Amino acid sequence: MAQSVELLLDEASDSLVRDQWARLAAAGLPSQARHLGASLERRTGQVGASPNG
Repeated sequence: MAQSVELLLDEASDSLVRDQWARLAAAGLPSQARHLGASLERRTGQVGASPNG
């Protein structure tokens, strides 16, 4: 049986984490910046949308 925990950060912390993800992606490294999963949809109400606009 699969189980998971979803951690929801306050807006400032979320922004800091996403900035680090973007830096990793810009450097060509693996990053969650490219992940457009279901949790993003729940948070933004948009399917496949960038969390930063």
